[in-house]
Amino acid sequence: GFFGITGNIALLAAIKFRSPASWKSYSILLTNCALIDLSACISSSFSAERMIPFEDITVSVYLGPCVLVSGFACHVLHSIMLHTMAQSLFLIVVAFCYRLYVIGRPPPSPLKMIIFCIIIYLPTFVMLILAFYTNDPPNEVREAFRVLHPDHFVDDYLIEGHVDIAPRPLARIIQAYMILPIVPLLILVFAVRAKV
Repeated sequence: GFFGITGNIALLAAIKFRSPASWKSYSILLTNCALIDLSACISSSFSAERMIPFEDITVSVYLGPCVLVSGFACHVLHSIMLHTMAQSLFLIVVAFCYRLYVIGRPPPSPLKMIIFCIIIYLPTFVMLILAFYTNDPPNEVREAFRVLHPDHFVDDYLIEGHVDIAPRPLARIIQAYMILPIVPLLILVFAVRAKV
């Protein structure tokens, strides 16, 4: 929330005004990381979601200011938050690989770094856009959740979610994109870190 937003704004200011000229291309990568993390903090703060997974149902109960706009606005903010988490992990790997790459080589030009950051971001951006269309109608989610879990009262809250994610290939693809790379990427970070 507040500390993440403040910290990332301070980091952006430090990158802009305090980075040495020799760090020009690396500062582009750091700026990208800070912007992604700032987006995660802002979207999370505005959606303030409580996720309730139960059997095949996933219910997102929104408690943040997004409820003043619409359920779809809350879902968009939630999707932005999730996609920035995945992108942040990819950028951590890229940052370590960058450090390994520049050992004994000149750093890439700022233009090449910008193009590289855009290319790294494109698959995650596609997943973000696709995620906007994965929810079931809120009334169906509310009714299915009420049947399976009558002791939870969600009638007074704005909710979104999935009645059953199993037959939804798009939701499964997005889920796999965000979950499956975690362990291999962390192993790669430790392997690259050992060489730097």
